Amino acid sequence: MDWNYHDFSGWAVVKRQFEGRVLHILLLKGRTYVREFALPEIDTRDRLIQILHEKQIPQAPGLDPSWESY
Repeated sequence: MDWNYHDFSGWAVVKRQFEGRVLHILLLKGRTYVREFALPEIDTRDRLIQILHEKQIPQAPGLDPSWESY
């Protein structure tokens, strides 16, 4: 993906159960929104976390998926 990392102010990876399996979801906090991305595998999750650290985007452990914010 071609992201402008300056648009993100925080991130988190959350685990949720889906059809008996663990699903990892990347949450990226923008100025007025949180974007959610399901991660297909652990290697992808680990690589994205490494990129976010390299881009110096802070971790935001309090983020929740938008469907859980109601």
